[in-house]
Amino acid sequence: MSAPQYRVTIDPSVPASQAALIAGVPPELLPPAHGNVPARPAWAGKRPGLFDRGESYRWLCYREGYAAAVTYRGRYQVEEVRELPDDLKPLQARIAAVTEAGASLRDEETRLTLAAEARALTQLLARHAELSERSHTLNASTPALADPAADHVFRDRLTAALKAVEDRISHIEDALQTARASDLADAEAAQRAAAVPEAQRLNDDALDLLARASAGSLATHLPRQQSSHPPAPPTTSPGQD
Repeated sequence: MSAPQYRVTIDPSVPASQAALIAGVPPELLPPAHGNVPARPAWAGKRPGLFDRGESYRWLCYREGYAAAVTYRGRYQVEEVRELPDDLKPLQARIAAVTEAGASLRDEETRLTLAAEARALTQLLARHAELSERSHTLNASTPALADPAADHVFRDRLTAALKAVEDRISHIEDALQTARASDLADAEAAQRAAAVPEAQRLNDDALDLLARASAGSLATHLPRQQSSHPPAPPTTSPGQD
């Protein structure tokens, strides 16, 4: 397998400007998750002297992001991402989709739980790939010593483990959909609640308009325009003069 790669998952509670700075630092160069944090990391190069403005390129590029990471340490995760075999990539993609969508959930406990489970499942997939590769290497190097019965048991266990991982992925996908539906319902309820006062104001304004329109004219003393038609003659009933 190829060398491990890393990615950073930043909690949505971190301000966007600071999250962007943190994301600009290569994951392997971020402060350690625990313990003391050196003010100037080893990769930053030598400290410039009094007349030396030649700080290292890395320090110039990453110092603000590193400082932001120190401030928000514990609110981002550095995850190892290995290149998995093709047969495991669909499961890896499903986990990544849960991680991405779950980052926007409103409930912090649900958000953190889904992220932790996604990390655990990613590690399990990597372990599955590692064991498969080790088995393949062993059987290829010592085919005469291969034990078909033991290999059959091993394959059954790997298959069962992968099925368990897939079941757990389905579970967090269902949990994500439930949480998103709850967020949507809460947002719609908030919109309806916000619309009630506005609707009441509209009704009050309409009532005020009606009252003002019905209060009587302010120009009653002004002459009305005379009709251009002559008045109709008085009508008489038959037998009356």
